[in-house]
Amino acid sequence: MNGLGSPIDWSEGANNTTPAGMAPSFGWIFGEQDIHVKDKENWFKVDGEQDFDGTLSSLQFGIRYADHTRQSLEDIAQGPLAGWTDPANFPTSYSSYPGDFGSQLGASVPNNVWMYSPAQLAAFDAKWANRDPVTRFYWNDIYSVKEKDSAAYFQVNFEGDRWGGNIGARWVHTGETINDATTSPDPAASSSNGPITTSAFGPYYWNTIKRSYSKLLPSANIKFNLTDDLLFRFAASQTLTRPDYSAMAGSVSLDDLTHTGTGGNPLIKPLISTNFDSSLEWYFMPRGLLSASVYEMSLKDYVDFADVKRTYKDIQASTTAGHDVFATYTVEVPSNVNGNVRGVELNYIQPIGDNFGVSANYTFASAHADGNQPLEGTSKNTGNVSAFFENSKFNARVSYTYRSSFYATVSHGSQYYQQGVGNLSMSLGYTINKWASLSFDAMNLNNPTTKYYYKDPAFGSQPYAFYTNGRQYYLNLHFKF
Repeated sequence: MNGLGSPIDWSEGANNTTPAGMAPSFGWIFGEQDIHVKDKENWFKVDGEQDFDGTLSSLQFGIRYADHTRQSLEDIAQGPLAGWTDPANFPTSYSSYPGDFGSQLGASVPNNVWMYSPAQLAAFDAKWANRDPVTRFYWNDIYSVKEKDSAAYFQVNFEGDRWGGNIGARWVHTGETINDATTSPDPAASSSNGPITTSAFGPYYWNTIKRSYSKLLPSANIKFNLTDDLLFRFAASQTLTRPDYSAMAGSVSLDDLTHTGTGGNPLIKPLISTNFDSSLEWYFMPRGLLSASVYEMSLKDYVDFADVKRTYKDIQASTTAGHDVFATYTVEVPSNVNGNVRGVELNYIQPIGDNFGVSANYTFASAHADGNQPLEGTSKNTGNVSAFFENSKFNARVSYTYRSSFYATVSHGSQYYQQGVGNLSMSLGYTINKWASLSFDAMNLNNPTTKYYYKDPAFGSQPYAFYTNGRQYYLNLHFKF
């Protein structure tokens, strides 16, 4: 091992430069086919506004309805036909990965590894893959989420001498019908159809889970112009964030070697956040700003991840044994925790002349979940510095962004974190005319390596994964009609 900053040195223990030294293994033939994901939403909304004279300046109101469907009801997990392991049936030629493959990660890893081309793999796959739509039906990855959302809101706006604000509320109602497949009936399901025994991946039940919830969400904002260039703001609100569709019912990914996996949780609750924010803003010159704010968010049912035990058919062990072998898998699924985030935000924009300028912002966040556990996705320190140029035809910006380490998720029963990382980027824009513009974006110019590590009371901290995604460039032509 090379510490948390570098990957572990490793090798495959054999001559991996030719197929003779390392033949294709059992699992490489498998893959999923005929996956058709449907994602559709029908919605409508009506908004209105009534203006008044006096301190009560206006009343805003509206309703919204959405009917959303996300589902994937087909999945064929191909398997091998008899004869595929005979070396005489393998492609007769091969190529190799570049000799410096993985060199940017900073560790000794296999290189010059042999490989078949995509065309060779496609030809071999077409001849030797079993895609029977009944026996190879992969029920682990089928699901359906149907969600109907209704909302109504009002907001009363006030204006006075050197002050202004608003109060309002939003009522939301959500109804959900979730379908997923499990090896035994889900106790939370209103109905479970099964066992269905036609799949080679074991018997399963098709569950239907129905649930609904409603919530009234208040909000209030007020601002005071302390002087002509000094502004004070205070805001309080409550917000609701529904879980992602994939968190409620998504595909199940399993590792037969470690008996681990990932999946969805149809009982995951929406996040309710109670928010307070106060800021002081100094507009010290045209286009110039210096501001500071403090904030707090009390989080109920924040979406985290937890490990649960589920039984699945071990495909690799079943193939080796010649009969069905079931095993208990540790599956990482979304779960709810309560938490709190409080911190400080600083922002600075300094124009230089008519077109140039620099800006900087910094956020400090103190966050924790129940039991003083880490809160997923929250860095203690985040900052950005930029230099820019803007006029009526051309704009350019160079930015450097940094975020400190943060808790990413749970994997194999342990928490893992992403180390702090900085990214250098650049953007250029040119307005050709009133209906066309050109932009160029360059990302990861410093070619950073994203590093993850485990943290566990039993063995401390160990490196988990390293990724160098390389520099990325985008050229875009925009049209407006």
